[in-house]
Amino acid sequence: ANPAANTGTGVPGDGTMRQTRGIITAATTHTDATIVGAAALKTAIDALLIGMFEDETTVAPLIQPVIFVNGTVKVLLSQAYSNSGGLADRSRTVGGVNVETLVTDFGTFGVVLDRYIPATEFLLADMSVVKPCFMAIPGKGHFFTEPLAKTGAYDRAQLYGEIGLEYGPEQYHGTLTAITAA
Repeated sequence: ANPAANTGTGVPGDGTMRQTRGIITAATTHTDATIVGAAALKTAIDALLIGMFEDETTVAPLIQPVIFVNGTVKVLLSQAYSNSGGLADRSRTVGGVNVETLVTDFGTFGVVLDRYIPATEFLLADMSVVKPCFMAIPGKGHFFTEPLAKTGAYDRAQLYGEIGLEYGPEQYHGTLTAITAA
């Protein structure tokens, strides 16, 4: 996992090296900030989902919604939904990632504990539009090996490729930021 895929800011346009723009940074339509405590987190999630479902100009279909949180926000999420019966005991493995289930008024959402999400942020991503994006290097392709300096009779090579994250329309995703316990 690459933290830049979550929080990268993109290329500044001043000739610096290539960078990916993170999905959290890109999701600007459906967002809220400064949330204190589990009850406020549940209220903010409900408001975020209402906006994503009801805003006719920026509706998010949420075909395959997954929530990504770090440990700090995961504890608050568990506190917010365990008493209301929304945190289901079911979990499954998708692509090698343990995904828990959260049931809300707006449907069932996967929940992924991800150490690369900032500790005070919540990402709701529609995974139906998220996919890796590979950059072709002229004359070499997407992935290739390059020889490294020879050491004695030992030949060494490196595998090289550049991968970014294509996240589809930014309004398909939502974020909550500046989340604290109390």
